[in-house]
Amino acid sequence: ISSFTVSCIFVENIFDLQAHSITILPELFSRYEDHRDSILDDILLSIVRLPTSKKSLRCYRLPSGESIQMFTALIMHLIHSPVQTINSNITDAGNELNLLNTYSIGQNIAYKFLTLFFRSCGTKQGEDDYRIIFENFLADLLTTANRPEWPSSEILLTLLSRILMKNFSNQSLPIQTRLQSLEYLGSVAAQLRKDTIEIDVLNSRENQERIDQVIHKTLLSIETDEDILEVYKTDPLRHHRSLIIYLNELSQSEPTGHFAKMFHIGQWLRDINLTIERLNQTLTRRVKPSNHAELVDVDTDESIDNNNPSNPTITVDDEIEFKKSEKLTILKMLTLPITIRKQQRYTLDIDYDDICLLMRYLTSNRPFLKTFDVYLKQLAAVFQSEAGTNIRSKAMKCLCTVVEADPTILGRNDIKSCVKVGLTDKSVSVREAAIDLIGRYIVHKQLLILQYYDVLCERSIDTGVSVRKRVVKIFRDVCLSQPDFVRIPDICSRLLRRINDEESIRKLVLETFQQLWFTPTRNHYEIRQRVQTIIDVLIDAQKQNNTWLENLVKEFLQTNDKQSNDDKARIREQRKDVLKAIHDIINELVESILKIESANDQVSSNKMVATFVALYALGKANPEHVLSHVSTIVEYLNIKCTSYNDNVIVQYVAKILEFTVPLMKSASSSIIYSLEGSLTKLLLVSGQLVIHSSIACLAAAVRLSKNVALVKEVFLRYHSFIIQCQLKIIENPNDEFKGSAQLARSIYILGVLCKYFDIERSEYDDLQFSVEDIFQLFMFFIERPDSVVKLKSLVGLGYFLQRYGQYLIEDTIRQLYHTYLLDRRPLAAQLRCQVLINLEEYFRDCIRRMAEQDIDYLHLPSTTNTNEDENSNDAHQITGANLKDTTDIHSEMASSIAQCYLRIVLDTYLSEDEIIRQCVRKVVSCILEQGLVHPVQFIPFLIAMTTDRDINIQQSAEQNLQDLDKTNPGIIQTKVMQGFKMSYQLQKLLLIQYNNNQQVDPQSDIIRGKSFCLYGVRFAKKKKN
Repeated sequence: ISSFTVSCIFVENIFDLQAHSITILPELFSRYEDHRDSILDDILLSIVRLPTSKKSLRCYRLPSGESIQMFTALIMHLIHSPVQTINSNITDAGNELNLLNTYSIGQNIAYKFLTLFFRSCGTKQGEDDYRIIFENFLADLLTTANRPEWPSSEILLTLLSRILMKNFSNQSLPIQTRLQSLEYLGSVAAQLRKDTIEIDVLNSRENQERIDQVIHKTLLSIETDEDILEVYKTDPLRHHRSLIIYLNELSQSEPTGHFAKMFHIGQWLRDINLTIERLNQTLTRRVKPSNHAELVDVDTDESIDNNNPSNPTITVDDEIEFKKSEKLTILKMLTLPITIRKQQRYTLDIDYDDICLLMRYLTSNRPFLKTFDVYLKQLAAVFQSEAGTNIRSKAMKCLCTVVEADPTILGRNDIKSCVKVGLTDKSVSVREAAIDLIGRYIVHKQLLILQYYDVLCERSIDTGVSVRKRVVKIFRDVCLSQPDFVRIPDICSRLLRRINDEESIRKLVLETFQQLWFTPTRNHYEIRQRVQTIIDVLIDAQKQNNTWLENLVKEFLQTNDKQSNDDKARIREQRKDVLKAIHDIINELVESILKIESANDQVSSNKMVATFVALYALGKANPEHVLSHVSTIVEYLNIKCTSYNDNVIVQYVAKILEFTVPLMKSASSSIIYSLEGSLTKLLLVSGQLVIHSSIACLAAAVRLSKNVALVKEVFLRYHSFIIQCQLKIIENPNDEFKGSAQLARSIYILGVLCKYFDIERSEYDDLQFSVEDIFQLFMFFIERPDSVVKLKSLVGLGYFLQRYGQYLIEDTIRQLYHTYLLDRRPLAAQLRCQVLINLEEYFRDCIRRMAEQDIDYLHLPSTTNTNEDENSNDAHQITGANLKDTTDIHSEMASSIAQCYLRIVLDTYLSEDEIIRQCVRKVVSCILEQGLVHPVQFIPFLIAMTTDRDINIQQSAEQNLQDLDKTNPGIIQTKVMQGFKMSYQLQKLLLIQYNNNQQVDPQSDIIRGKSFCLYGVRFAKKKKN
């Protein structure tokens, strides 16, 4: 009969047959002890024989509307069924003992079944795959927990959790079994946490009223005497009695409800006996009350343990007697009538959700809920003791499941410690899982963000790309969801440092800033908030550079030939939104200038600098947005400079006016002349940065006003002064010249003037000196022994050569530059750096001029097409051709100059001076960007640069290598060995520096050098594969 009944359980789509079978089998299991093992074996064999597609079927429908496997329901009914009494109408010691013994049998059956079942899950042979069934079984147990008709789900989960903890700690078991054990334990712990946090909800007034209503309805079904009802309502075991009444009623329609009732009573009796035993031990050993907890059995129900009156004077003997009376009360529940109104067809009018609420209240103090901390500590212990990466990674993911149930546990010290260990794990997968754990749940809780902020910042420079990307996502979500968060400026600064990272991270950073700052909005408060954040970030980044905002805006606005047509179209659409957002930010920035000016302190001064830097960077994208604010901005050109910040403000005011003045075509000549006068005055009193910006702005103003006479006057003023100084030096060559500072200033100004004004043009023919005269003047002072004059002359010469680059290929300049670059004396380091800066600025100016001419050339066809056919060969086309020819000439000259100086520049890189190496890196990047020479000769030096201790040099070299590999596949591996040798030479130089500076650890640099040196090898392997 049992074998046939088991087979019927798994017959599909015949529910009546399954329902009758699931009722018959527990009866057989309960009455015939010898058949129990065979029944369990038949069930396991039958479930294995099912096709894989049918192993996940959930056919047993619960009153709540959910469904579980027929297999799960059957197992729990079988565990309930052994619990029974000798005679349910007698409440004597024999009945009690039989209940306790049979309850223990039910526990043993549960343990035996789980051990066998879980062991089977670790193997997979053909169709014998228990794993899917077990996962569904576990999900069913979690679903039926705290349901009145399924009391065995708790004991199954308790036993299962113990087996899982034992398994994942047992290193002799297969790794797959240990990983599954961890995953399953994480699911149990998550459910436990959900149930734990619901306790506060259970104690709410509304839920207590619902529970009281359930108690009233159940008691009313068996008792009509109002006095007795009032006594029952104050009974400490009233919740237990109500549950038994409900199960009695349920057993009339579902016979298995009787087994669930007996299981509940057996469990309560066992809990009371354990409590009495503990109290007897306390009485015997005279243990202090504070140590009682050490003797409490982990399976004791605290709801029963705490049902005694809260009287502090009660004795242990009284407490024991109280527990014995409770035990008698529970035994009497065996004889509770089904209903006194059965003949009137009375049924309990109780909602199933309400009875589940009562059940949750009863289980809220059960020991199973108290085991959450145990399981959590077991998961946390994995990170301290487990060597396997898979295990640690899985443990972190399980912890993530638990945190999903209750994000507040991230605030616990043990969890914070656990996460920090995971974040510093040697495995990238473990670190990524730890970051994922934090990121999911801290974004909307500022307190948690602050607690984990430092560790997130550390991981933002993690060696794992996936880890860095996840941190960037977290920072992005924080910025978008918590715009008022105090660390937003610092987060933005850290995001900006990742803009040159791997392509997917770079793209994510750009998307973040576009959403954060450059999306149009009508919310004025949000615009003000954006402006404040930009200012704070600029203040934070002042020590590095102020160009990041300008470069960021370019990323959103510029297109290039490498982009597809779709990308170009998308950027054109994006450009409209970005420019609208920039316009709003500029308007708010100008308003903030007036507010900041009213405060006179260092903080306000820093904010003012940041405001003008932002105005310059954003206004450059579309100068028309700044044009309406010129009258406000120009006033700050004449402020009294008493500090460094004042000079920076004037410098950026001049820079802003440089790109806005050309648009002031309708401005009166008096305004332009006034501006020119202010700019020429600045040349007399300002520092080097202000001088350069002032002359650049003056050039823009003169192009509009055609005031060539003013330019001549300025040229003559400084040229005449320099000539006078030259004559004095020639007359008295052995005497010390006392006007060195003023002379150096005048030489610098003359050099910048030559950069922005071409004196070879016809309007400057009446000047009394030529380009050659100025060149010889620079060369004269470069040869002077005065270090200040020599350096400023070299700087001025660099500006001069940006305009007249033909001198760079003449022997005079070649010998001069080669001499300085080959001079490895420490005293000559500043001059070497300046030569490299001059070359870099020349190549950058070539890039700028060719880009401007390309734009002009591209605009010409549209102008030509508007003309009639007869004008098709007019001057417009000639101008276009001339522009193209001019561009080619500049490109050819730049290529010749690059070839002339490339070898000496590359050799200069092998220097112990970090600043010199940085200058070389910049020159190399400029030449590679323009493609002026064949890139193969750069490769050994680029490989060596990837071993440099300076992070900027490393990143730039890596990016250059990546670009070369894309454009010239296979080129890198041809120079790998030379790259190794060059890297070795560099590390030798760095080791010499270490001997002079004991604060630097050479070993770490050499190790890093070795790893980065494999860059070329990695490319070679990629190509071979």
